[in-house]
Amino acid sequence: MLIKAVKRAYHATVKAIKNTGRSPKWRLLARGFIKSHPNCAACGAVSSLQVHHIIPFHLDPMLELEESNLVVLCQLGDIDCHLHIGHGSSFRAYNPLLRDHLARLVIDPSCRAAVIAEARANRRYSVQVC
Repeated sequence: MLIKAVKRAYHATVKAIKNTGRSPKWRLLARGFIKSHPNCAACGAVSSLQVHHIIPFHLDPMLELEESNLVVLCQLGDIDCHLHIGHGSSFRAYNPLLRDHLARLVIDPSCRAAVIAEARANRRYSVQVC
């Protein structure tokens, strides 16, 4: 009984979030997250920063405000870590290996081209792409 009640509450919350869009707390959380993480996690840039969901918001709305699901990535011109590493060079996709890729870049920034190629090769689309 308790498990069914928890599942019902979870699904009701997910449905409410999907119907209303972003949480009203999102903007404040994102601003604070950038203040506490003032560099791009992939390249170290300090401008044009975006908060990126590791597991996309639309796949699991319950993780929208979970800091463990967030990372700061830049959107600087050709570097654009948000697009190339966070999304595998397509904003219609996400990079399921993002945590591993970021860890590799911290150890060896010179592997950036290889990481981007892997992000593209492993990107996942959450909807069917024609």
